[in-house]
Amino acid sequence: MFKMVRWTFKEKRNLTLFAFSTRMFFMGVEYAVIFPSVWLYLKIFHVDYWYLGLVLSAYNMVGIVSTALVGRLVDMTRKVRFTGFLWNLAEIAGNFIYAMPFWVGLPLIGRMVAGFGEGFISAMWGELARVTTREQRTRYFTILKGSNLLGAALGPAFNLFLKEINFNIGAWPIDFRTSPGFIMGLIWIVVTILMLVAVFDLSWELKNNPDYQLLIEEPASKLKRKKKPKHSLTSPEKSPRMIKKEPMQSPGHSPPAPRKEVFPTLKQRSQPQPEDSPKRTILDMADEAIALKKLQQDESPATEPVEKSEKSHEIQEEPEDTTTKPLPDEHETVESLPNEPGTPQTPENKRNHFESFDSTSGSDAEEALDIEDADKATFKEAILDMFTKFHVVVMIYLLFFMYVIHTCLQGISPLIAENMLFWSETQVSILYTVWGLEIILVLVVVWLIAPKVSDRIILMFAVICGCGSSASLIVLSHSEAATDLCLYSFIVTILLAGAAISITVVICRSLVSKHTKPENQGLVHAILTSFNRVAGLSGPIFGSSLYTRKATMGWILAVLQVLGLVLLVLAYKKLKVVKKAEKVSS
Repeated sequence: MFKMVRWTFKEKRNLTLFAFSTRMFFMGVEYAVIFPSVWLYLKIFHVDYWYLGLVLSAYNMVGIVSTALVGRLVDMTRKVRFTGFLWNLAEIAGNFIYAMPFWVGLPLIGRMVAGFGEGFISAMWGELARVTTREQRTRYFTILKGSNLLGAALGPAFNLFLKEINFNIGAWPIDFRTSPGFIMGLIWIVVTILMLVAVFDLSWELKNNPDYQLLIEEPASKLKRKKKPKHSLTSPEKSPRMIKKEPMQSPGHSPPAPRKEVFPTLKQRSQPQPEDSPKRTILDMADEAIALKKLQQDESPATEPVEKSEKSHEIQEEPEDTTTKPLPDEHETVESLPNEPGTPQTPENKRNHFESFDSTSGSDAEEALDIEDADKATFKEAILDMFTKFHVVVMIYLLFFMYVIHTCLQGISPLIAENMLFWSETQVSILYTVWGLEIILVLVVVWLIAPKVSDRIILMFAVICGCGSSASLIVLSHSEAATDLCLYSFIVTILLAGAAISITVVICRSLVSKHTKPENQGLVHAILTSFNRVAGLSGPIFGSSLYTRKATMGWILAVLQVLGLVLLVLAYKKLKVVKKAEKVSS
């Protein structure tokens, strides 16, 4: 008989991240193989240019509606695996419909159906935001977005294989025009099977298991060296809650035996211990956390001065709870332990420690936005959660206009390369490949430095790069064609814009998730994705309409970037993410 494999939470999360990253990778591949070949495909129907624009925009326009729908659905049900299966069916059907050259409307319908399936991206962002800690989230978001950009960078290589395909399935011709849709349909079948196996409903487990333990990736040796908060578990003498009252003794009764000290003092912990006895085991941490929760229940007597303790009511000692609960594997570390048996399950106790929160908000208006039950999350609550906080609005502004600038440059770069630098099609293809590799390299650097450098510092660097890119575009607009100044300013514009967009899309999403409520994450990321889609449609239109007036376009983009830099400076302090323990102690 086969034994059922029981995955740990960390293993489930890694498998889910792998499946999500695979989906994002092939979304990038689909973008790279469909868009370059769509005009060659539509030529067989003898359509006008406006129909080409309609087919290209249909994918994003339907995606805007789909992201909001799937975000709301996952926020309510937390059934990520089943929702992903349904939306992947749309990707499969859409690509096969697109590849059928039997009627001029089929390519348009196919891209609309596939665009509906693309909306699942908001569920992936929201799920990762709910099942990662604030320290881990930026790195996980970097992996997810990096996979998408890697697919877009390597996608053109797939065209070398697709252009050689030429066969028929009955009356259905599969050639260089229809093969991109047909092959992507087959790929999406494989991706769907992978997601059914590797995706787990992690946020559903957290929601329905209040005692679910938070597992972090840091080894115990690093946790020991961390700076302790004011009310540390290892220094009870500094906490007012540690003042206990002795029960009154009646005549003829012997005093109770001294209770075993649960919290070792700093002096005791500093003493050398034998090698076979660990300095701090998981069970020790469990005993300390349980005892601390018992003391926190007596809120009013715990804060009274010592000299008034004799006038208080008696506090009977309760027997220690000897029951044990499942603990994580030996390679995992416990950040927070389950509630003590018999303790009332208040909303605060039920709250899992993966939840993000606005660590800087303290006003009554923001506190009123708290939603204790995730089922009550609505689109209105998500809107209020995002747009009533100045620093979150700044993140949305930066994300939107950075996408506008990036897609604008993507649209006009072939025109600049052809008309001002006189490059060939091969050189333009190399340019886009290098551009994509640069973005991936920047994301690798972000992944490496994210645990050591604050998100807001990295974002500040990205916005400065965006300002530099706009300034370089102004220089390019005043340079003469085929000169060194034209070449160098064009390269600088492209490189700085690539660094700016790759950092901004990861850091802004990470910061927004940390400053909004966990029950709204699906809708929050759906709203962000919708803004990105609108920016993706607006950028090429803006760039192509002002291509003959590049100086005007450069100054407009520069003003937008400088304004974003000023707003970021104003919101800089609010973007600091404070740990919950530090916030309570302060």
